[in-house]
Amino acid sequence: MRLLEVQTELLKTQSNVTSIMNSLQQALNSPTNNNDKVQPIKGLNLGCGTNILKGWLNTDISGQSPIIYLDAGKPFPFKDNYLDYIFSEHMFEHLTYESGKSMLRECYRTLKPGGVLRLTMPALEFLIKLYNESETALHQRYARWSLQQFAPQMYADCVKRGKSVPMAMIMNNFMRFWGHQMIYDFPLLEAMLTDVGFLDIKRCEAGQSDHVFLRGLEHHGDVIPKWANELESMTVEAAKPSLSRK
Repeated sequence: MRLLEVQTELLKTQSNVTSIMNSLQQALNSPTNNNDKVQPIKGLNLGCGTNILKGWLNTDISGQSPIIYLDAGKPFPFKDNYLDYIFSEHMFEHLTYESGKSMLRECYRTLKPGGVLRLTMPALEFLIKLYNESETALHQRYARWSLQQFAPQMYADCVKRGKSVPMAMIMNNFMRFWGHQMIYDFPLLEAMLTDVGFLDIKRCEAGQSDHVFLRGLEHHGDVIPKWANELESMTVEAAKPSLSRK
């Protein structure tokens, strides 16, 4: 069974965990037609949007082929200790706090011992620094770009006033636009990951990881300018304890 056929099966049987697991196992172990090679599933890509990763199970709440429907705030259709890696970029902030906790619990449950979760999201620290250091050239550049792109009427008002962009506009937009529900700083995210049971929680540079499969995954810097993405985002990795550490 080819990966595309597995994805079709997943779409038809979203609520049937047993069928999903059997389909995935067949895709990994069965010969394929037309001499196609099976694409090994390295991990789960949550809220993938347009960032479809080869060899990963790409999921999103949209569920439009070849993406698999999966609501990250609800129980995952996978058995315990199944996945090696889980990745999610600029999706976690779209969940409520309670749904975010549910997602982290499900990530922990479905990862194998020693498995790694990688999350990239907007950083609250960035917004605070943006507000406190509002007159720096870089922060004003970001503010002008953000308003021009996403709130042109606000930007027009700033131009009329002939003054620097008030960072209150940027902060309000960041909290309200694009379906954002919760903006995290590292200490809060670290605490939530620790509550679930994750260890070795650390910040990483975009595209870089000690784990080969987790390198070069981020795509948001292609959606918005790379410099803006690096300014506003944080990437965090956390590991489920291996059996030897339990």
